[in-house]
Amino acid sequence: MERENWIRLIDMTKCYSRGLKGMQCIGQTVEGFYCPINNCRMSGWAAYIKNLLDSSQGIQRAAIVGYPDGSVWARSEGDREFRATDEELKKFVTLYDHIEKVPAVGCDLEGVHYIVPRTEQNLIFGKRDKTGIFAAKTKSAVLIACYKGENAAEVRVAVEKLAQYLMDSGY
Repeated sequence: MERENWIRLIDMTKCYSRGLKGMQCIGQTVEGFYCPINNCRMSGWAAYIKNLLDSSQGIQRAAIVGYPDGSVWARSEGDREFRATDEELKKFVTLYDHIEKVPAVGCDLEGVHYIVPRTEQNLIFGKRDKTGIFAAKTKSAVLIACYKGENAAEVRVAVEKLAQYLMDSGY
């Protein structure tokens, strides 16, 4: 197996996966390296969630949903389960249709209403007490990370980095 087919878990920007035939590499670590994109599409999305959660200590929960339909591609599970309802996600992704209006109305996820102090071209930042969300839209997906604590800048970098990677990959 060629080492260039694998990447360190945190650095997805250098993945050149060549589809190692017959090998189940999703979720498998080989010599400290990890391949997030190989095999079937759905397994790959779960690996992106794992990567996002591992990239920042502040990220508590995360999801990748389709744009514009809000369908769930992957979400964090277990004790870090992303609990937004399908209805909340469908409504949330429509915020990107008129992103300039979002600060006036805020946003809702997981039964929590977030104040949105600002938005940028494809980024929504929501805040409530010592928690918040960062969401970034690509061509066909929305990445959502819920965080706790004072790690907003670190979470933003992680979300934007993954969003850029997905955009560069055609998503």
